[in-house]
Amino acid sequence: MKPVSVLLVISSLDGGGAARVISELADDLADRGFVVILLTLEGVDRPDFFPVAETVERRRVQIFWRSRGIFEKTCGFFRRFFLLRRAIAEVNPDVVLSFIDTTNIRILASAIFTGIPIIVSERTDPRHHEIGATWSRLRRLLYPIAARVVVQTTQVAEWMSGEMKGLSIDVIPNALRSSEFLKAASDGMPADMPPSRWQERARVISVGRLVPSKRLDRVIEGFAKSGLAARGWDLVIVGDGPEKSNLEALVSRLALYDAVHLVGHQADVALWLMHSDVFVTASEYEGFPNALLEAMQCGLPCIATDCDSGPSELIQSERQGLLVAVNDEKALIAAMLRLAGSAELRASMGQAAKVSCERYQPKLVNDQWMKLILSTASVI
Repeated sequence: MKPVSVLLVISSLDGGGAARVISELADDLADRGFVVILLTLEGVDRPDFFPVAETVERRRVQIFWRSRGIFEKTCGFFRRFFLLRRAIAEVNPDVVLSFIDTTNIRILASAIFTGIPIIVSERTDPRHHEIGATWSRLRRLLYPIAARVVVQTTQVAEWMSGEMKGLSIDVIPNALRSSEFLKAASDGMPADMPPSRWQERARVISVGRLVPSKRLDRVIEGFAKSGLAARGWDLVIVGDGPEKSNLEALVSRLALYDAVHLVGHQADVALWLMHSDVFVTASEYEGFPNALLEAMQCGLPCIATDCDSGPSELIQSERQGLLVAVNDEKALIAAMLRLAGSAELRASMGQAAKVSCERYQPKLVNDQWMKLILSTASVI
């Protein structure tokens, strides 16, 4: 039987969670015998942060450029449409799998009347993630023509089925990182911190893009008010983003230069997690909290806001960690103090976290993707 061909589409393979997921999925599908082509829509000359295996065909098309005035914008719209349509036609896959809202909409529009089944995957919570009125209307118009719509949590699935009639929705969570993720952290210490600091201090760690919805200002303020810095604890924040300068200014105002470390984007995230003691996230909303899952995989007790959507599907409060209400500063501080004050509680919750996240093993999650792709291609 001819192997099934799959075209995977995402805007870029930058350092984001969706890029990591699609690159690892591409490698897994290629290992399973699929013909896999991965197409990105921006950065023709831009190196991939998440490279794919040689068994995956890598393609690029550039559809982003500046347009001035209505005429240029109108011409640009049709040019993008034909560029994408041609890119899909050149591959002529059995199935297209597209990641992220606006990319999904572009692909659905470009593939109309080709007869190729399209699977689209939302990678955040559309109840909170604004894409603008025009894009939202286009999503409502075009998502019903997708063969399948994949979301990451049951909360989003329930909302979307109520908002857009006629959708065929599947829930597929993100997978744990591969075993290589932990293996890379088995030796050494992060290079950006003096070894003496690691040996003498305990650490609260937060990982994620530095954007307003992550509310890392709350984490810093809560840490400051907890008094943990004076008790031998540091706060480490791994990640980059537009809020970095604001967060650095906050650290400066609170005079926490020595105890709060914004270390930027780190390739060896597992190394930082494995050398920390408590993980904390204070997001206002999530699509699927990759960093939380990675912390659980590393055996860390976790503090998370009980936000839409994801944390409550990963953590049972008092078992793998502690859930606190969104924007409840007192509860966040109390949770930090409670875990910082008990090594026994940290150990028990960390072990429970490590065990409970086994259901997100890459093979189990990728089995779901494989079955969905095969059924959409009508070959099972």
